[in-house]
Amino acid sequence: MLMTGESYDCGKKMGYMQAFVQYGLRNLKEGAKFRKGIERLLTE
Repeated sequence: MLMTGESYDCGKKMGYMQAFVQYGLRNLKEGAKFRKGIERLLTE
């Protein structure tokens, strides 16, 4: 079976954080609010 898409090493802290952020941004229900929250944190 061929898998497509992003792959993150969730056994490592950075990989887990990247996967979590990617999932949050793509979430249809909460993605927009999540993005705004991340943007706010980055401007602090």
